[in-house]
Amino acid sequence: MAFVFVSCDEDEELPEFLDGTEFGILLIVDVTSGSEIVLANINTASVAFDISYDDSERSVTSIVVQKTYVAADGTSSDTVDQMTVTSPSSATLSISDLVSGISGLDIGDIAAGDSFSINFITNYADGFVVDKYGTGVNPNFSVTIIP
Repeated sequence: MAFVFVSCDEDEELPEFLDGTEFGILLIVDVTSGSEIVLANINTASVAFDISYDDSERSVTSIVVQKTYVAADGTSSDTVDQMTVTSPSSATLSISDLVSGISGLDIGDIAAGDSFSINFITNYADGFVVDKYGTGVNPNFSVTIIP
């Protein structure tokens, strides 16, 4: 499953002129592993995705990948930085990677209906930071634990 997104500093529908202009970059997130983890396979589970972008109009210094654990009852953890990407790359996060840094969470605590939100923050060379995306072009995704 591939997603093509343009980052933007406002949570709004994007006008056509924002497709790779100085106002944003073309951010492509391709979740190559799927976005569901079977609870019975939790100890060996992982999520893989590719991040690529075209920053020919506005130079990007890094993209920060963050995670948040969301329990089935809707309570969520603090958001934790997982990694920083400085060029287009592939990433694989094991279940240990997903749990790491989340206060009070162990792999054995994870249940069906829980999820991990994976979010992206774009840092531009000119100091501008994008942490919101238009509603129709959001690269953030969730990994859901299923029975």
